Formats: sequence, structure tokens, C-alpha cells
Amino acid sequence: TRFPAKALANLQGEPMIVRTYRSVQSISYFQHVCVATDHPKIFDALEKRSIPVLMTRKDHKNGTERCAEALQLLQKDIAWDYLINVQGDVPFITAQHMNPILKLLKQKVNIATLFYPMKPNEDVNNPHLVKVVLGKDNKAIYFSRSPIPYRRNPVHLPYYQHVGVYAYAVQILPKLAGLPLDPIEEAESLEQLRWIANGYSIHACQTLPLKKEINTPDDLHE
Repeated sequence: TRFPAKALANLQGEPMIVRTYRSVQSISYFQHVCVATDHPKIFDALEKRSIPVLMTRKDHKNGTERCAEALQLLQKDIAWDYLINVQGDVPFITAQHMNPILKLLKQKVNIATLFYPMKPNEDVNNPHLVKVVLGKDNKAIYFSRSPIPYRRNPVHLPYYQHVGVYAYAVQILPKLAGLPLDPIEEAESLEQLRWIANGYSIHACQTLPLKKEINTPDDLHE
């Protein structure tokens, strides 16, 4: 609703989803990269360019459910340890952004994600920029589209921006996809809050700031 047909928006002469795929595919340590979609036009645009693509069901409520179906389709041929979900609107992601998450996967965590400190001049009130609060062990306590934590007292504390990347242990992914919708998730429209509400730990690691996320049509021209 924020940006209809965003995945196919023209970005430097190619559909954005193609740019994102190529950025991820260039990261050498990924064993297999493909796009999961339920949209025929996205499927056709990728197939036309000989990019691996999976057509999934239309009834998925979020990316985790879509990834769970993709995992089922992929596991017919190969046994995976982790599936990493890179959302289609981060076309400028690089290996440098992804490297920190590998350290968490070596620790055999079940769910991992990324964050970075926001710059002082960034608009923390922008609901398109998801913020995260972390515990001392860098486990996520809460995610929000609002500025968190609230500054009632003048404490020096940075805001952390969440990056739309999730690594799932393959045995956990189907369980996450099967959880019922949670009211907190519904209020914020953030699927990861469902996992926290059900007692799952999300391990986070700091990465470099992204060059740009594409959330609205204006972001294409900035």
C-alpha cells in the first residue's frame, strides 16, 4: 500500500528486485540464491533474465511464511542448515553488511538479524524506519515504527535501526510460520513481534548502515 508494484520499480535501468537479487547473488558464501514471489509479473521479469525464482502461494501473511514454503520447495533437492531472508527492497546490500550475521550463525542461534546506530540527523519519527531495542546480550527486546526507547530522561542512548534481513535455522522456520497472529504484531505491522511474543529469541548483530532502503517512490530519486 505504501508503494504499489515496488519490486518492479525502475532502479538504474532494471527492476528493483533484479538489483536486489544481483547484490545478494554476488556475496560469495551464499550457497544458493533465489527469489520467492506470488506475483506473475515479478516471476516473468526474473524468468526472462534467467534468475532463479519460485512461485509461492498468494495467501501468505508475511515474508516468513513465504520463506517457509520456499524452504519446502528447495529441500526437495538440498538439505539446508539456514535460510536467510533478504527483503526485496534492499538493492544496495553487500557482503560487508552480511558478514556480521555469519558470526551468529557459527554460534548455532535459531534466529539472527541486523541493526545499526542511526545518525543524529536521521528522522527517528519516520515509521518506515523500524527501530529496535536490544538487551545486553544483543537479543532484541522490541521492534517499533515509533522512536524507542522513549526519552523521558536525558540519557545518552542511540536509536538502532533494524535491517530487513533474517537468518532462520531450518528446523525453526516452519514453527515461526505456524504461529498465530499476535495483537502487538498487528498493531505495529511487524512480523518479528509475533516471535518475541511467543518466547523466541532474536539475536542481533551490528552492521554498516545501508546506502538506501526503498520504502516509498521518493526513495528512488534521493
